Amino acid sequence: MKSRTYAVISISVIVLAFAVFVVVIYAGSDAGSKSGDKCIECHSDSIQFKEWQDSAHAKALLTVQKEPKADARCLKCHSSDYIAYAQTTAWGATPKVVSVKDMKNSVSCSSCHRHGTGIEHNLIMPVDKLCVSCHKFDCG
Repeated sequence: MKSRTYAVISISVIVLAFAVFVVVIYAGSDAGSKSGDKCIECHSDSIQFKEWQDSAHAKALLTVQKEPKADARCLKCHSSDYIAYAQTTAWGATPKVVSVKDMKNSVSCSSCHRHGTGIEHNLIMPVDKLCVSCHKFDCG
């Protein structure tokens, strides 16, 4: 009986530690910043931010919202709202059905970058995988 109690306690401690770890990692990331507003606090004067403002990435959601045939499948690549929502959906929960009209933010800094990734330019994955994750020429 003692060994079973110790096993239950041990598993509970491990699960709790993992949950705390996930919360700390998420809270310390830029994942909650969907529009780039948090990025502006430190990077508003950067050349990269100004380039983004004039880029197609900054207008990606507007492009899809103007397309009559656009649906939720387009949002993975055209909206940082969708990306952030997917990251915060509870494990095992049925994701809320979202539409193109629900989204408010285009592709922003947090769509591709996070502080502390250890990858060049703070990308969320290596550049050879990141860009082609959306730029596949299979939409429309």
